[in-house]
Amino acid sequence: AIDSNGNVYVAGYTSSLDFPITPGAYDNSYNGDGEDDSYGDAFISKLNGNLTNLLTSTFLGGSGGDNASSIAIDSNGNVYVTGLTYSSDFPTTTSAYDTSYNSIYTSADVFISKFDSNLSAAGVDIVIPIGSITINNATYTNSITVTINLLATDNVGVTGYYVSSNSTKPSLSDSGWVSVASTTNYTGNASYTLSSGDGNKTVYAWYKDNSGNISDSASDDIILDATDPIVTITIPTTNSTYTTTNSTIGLGGTASDSTSGVSAVTWNNDKGGSGTASGITGWSISNISLSSGNNIITVTASDNAGNTGEDTIIVNFNSGGTPTPEPTVTQTATPTPNPTPFTKGSISGDVIDTEGNPIESVKIKLKGINTKILKKTISDEEGLFEFADLDEDTFKITVRKKGYKNTQQMIVLGAGKEKDIEIVMKKKKE
Repeated sequence: AIDSNGNVYVAGYTSSLDFPITPGAYDNSYNGDGEDDSYGDAFISKLNGNLTNLLTSTFLGGSGGDNASSIAIDSNGNVYVTGLTYSSDFPTTTSAYDTSYNSIYTSADVFISKFDSNLSAAGVDIVIPIGSITINNATYTNSITVTINLLATDNVGVTGYYVSSNSTKPSLSDSGWVSVASTTNYTGNASYTLSSGDGNKTVYAWYKDNSGNISDSASDDIILDATDPIVTITIPTTNSTYTTTNSTIGLGGTASDSTSGVSAVTWNNDKGGSGTASGITGWSISNISLSSGNNIITVTASDNAGNTGEDTIIVNFNSGGTPTPEPTVTQTATPTPNPTPFTKGSISGDVIDTEGNPIESVKIKLKGINTKILKKTISDEEGLFEFADLDEDTFKITVRKKGYKNTQQMIVLGAGKEKDIEIVMKKKKE
């Protein structure tokens, strides 16, 4: 047989005690008795292509007669020899198909032996690779696309890896193997897509070597949480607005996240000021400074996977007046007819992503803080939308679309005014 480098392999039978054997070969000792030809050894020898140099040579056999009659080489350079043996002590390996001599004294048994390309003392390589896998080097993720870090070692060289969410060990013929340049110490990163749905995800990895050995499975877990936490302002009111004559205000409420848990609750005032709340699931904020007029205070909850959820309250600081109770009580007296009809206003605009591209089919909800009006619409193919026939009020606009983070804006609309706005939506991490 001839390998890919042009080296020549020869196998056969010898009863020569001084048959040429090279140092480091699998078996340097003649195992027959040297007197009866029927008690000789098999041999395998490797020469260069010009037959000018004996590269490596080994005996193969036991105390009986052994004869190699056929030889083959695989694509990895491993050498396979088959023949007949009369040796009950013919060398076998523990993982082989049959390690028992099945013949009687007067007939032979068949043997098949596998060597590395050097016919070395190590003989057949039965050492499996040892490997590991880690996902994102983290406990949580809010994206189904993760990075896996792969590590493996092997005595003859790692040549590929197989990654799956299924714990069933793959075979060498499976199509999912990824080939790598042969190395005794492999390290690499790869992108992997988890199955959808919040919860724990397990990813398994196997490695193969130059000899076709497959490692035991390595695995790692990560918790997928793609759902925003819920945060709710309950103190001083559950309504969207509040009026006070005090220059500071305290807020309180709740926050929850069923998968990865809430990690922090923070606040921000559009008139200036920000900070972190005390507590998590039950949180409180003291002494938020207010400016005269409307203060839009946003409370944000963050979870351990990096998702955020918000709730907003408009606090009107009236330093010289009496605070308006919440909710506003409807007067029972009959209003004096106004001969001049109210002039209606409108809010229109477009929804775009962070790169300025329009987003269509966005669900848009408008809610009047005082009038309690509620309207809904959907952005068109150019991201445009419009709410018409609106009274003077402060409106909360909420936009939602799968794959994007929910976004809110507070718009103050005067009587008969038209407002044109732009809403920017951020994509959730993929």
